[in-house]
Amino acid sequence: GALLARAGEYGAAITFLEPLVDPESPAETYADEFWRNGLHALAWAYRHTGADDKAARLLASAARLCDDERAAGRLRDGLKLHKCAETELLRGNTNRALAEFERAVAAGWREHYHRQNDPYWAAVQDRPAYRVLIEKVKADIDRQRAEVQRIDAREDFAAKVDAARAASARPCTAGAPTRGPSTAHSVGCSRNGAVWAPPRPPCEPTSSSNAATS
Repeated sequence: GALLARAGEYGAAITFLEPLVDPESPAETYADEFWRNGLHALAWAYRHTGADDKAARLLASAARLCDDERAAGRLRDGLKLHKCAETELLRGNTNRALAEFERAVAAGWREHYHRQNDPYWAAVQDRPAYRVLIEKVKADIDRQRAEVQRIDAREDFAAKVDAARAASARPCTAGAPTRGPSTAHSVGCSRNGAVWAPPRPPCEPTSSSNAATS
C-alpha cells in the first residue's frame, strides 16, 4: 500500500489500505506498521484524490496517538519520533515537524538512504534546518561504515565465516563430534552422518555403539 501511494497509484493504495486502518484507533488496527508506512500512505493517497477531510481525520488521529505516547514518556524511539514528525509534516505543521525530526535524529534515526526522493518530505528538502539534520545523519552513517570496514579489515570476518562453512560441510563419522577451526563451538554429526551446528545438543550414539558399550 505504501509503495502504491508513493508511486502515484492512489486508488489502488486506498483499496488496499482502508480495511487495515481505523481512523479512530490507528495503533490498534495497524499495529507496528502504523509507525512505518500504512497510515501516512493512506492519508497521502486521500490528499491526492480530493478526500482532504478523510486525510485530515486520519492524521489528527495519528497526532493524538503521538501526543499520548509523548505524555506517557514512551516516545523515545527514533523511528517513532520520525513518524510523528512525518505526521506533522503531512498536516502542514512544518516547523513542528522539523523540531520533532531533530529529536528523532538525536534518538538514533539513521534511515538517510530511505529518504532519498521521498515525496512526503519534498516540501522541506531545501530548508536549511532539514539539510543540516540530513547531513548530520549521513556523516554518522559514513563514520559507522568506516569503522566497520576498519574492524573487518583487521579481523577478516569473511574469511572466518568461509572457514566455518567449509568445516561444517566436511563429512564426519556418525555420532562423532568435531570442532571447527575458527570457532569455539562444537559441530557434531547425526546418526546418518549429516552435519549439524549449535545450538543443537550433541549427537546420540548409534545403536551399534550402544551395543558395543553395553
